[in-house]
Amino acid sequence: MAKKKKSDPDLAQDMDMTPMIDIVFLLIIFFMVVTEISRLQVEQIQLPVASKAVEDKPQPREKKMVVNILQDGVFKIGGAAFEPGPVLDSYLDREAIAAGQEDVNPANPELLPSNLILIVRADKACEWQHVQNFFEAAQKAGIYKISMAASKEPEPGE
Repeated sequence: MAKKKKSDPDLAQDMDMTPMIDIVFLLIIFFMVVTEISRLQVEQIQLPVASKAVEDKPQPREKKMVVNILQDGVFKIGGAAFEPGPVLDSYLDREAIAAGQEDVNPANPELLPSNLILIVRADKACEWQHVQNFFEAAQKAGIYKISMAASKEPEPGE
């Protein structure tokens, strides 16, 4: 019969903590990077209020891009600032191509809309002309699926 080994009280003192410390540092770095990436999509702006606003429910395999339109008309996409013009147009073209194309419509075979969905977050103090400029740039790139972000009207008693 096998003999039981007695527990050694010095065993706990000999445990190597290096792998645990490495894992903790890797987790800290991971959460710092994830937090930074999530901050890049959403700017601090005042959204317009809409009584019929509903929460966005993402569907699997949907390619979405969040666009922030600041009060001064600057477009912020993924933390990068864009002005209306050729740089924005080429960026939207690349994103539209990367998202893929919808099936050809027999009624209009020349129109090849992109699968990309844009979520436009415009500051409520922003002039509508800036939003219109962005819509025109998106249309040139073949992006027609656009949602406008708004904050929900507070319920009475809230």
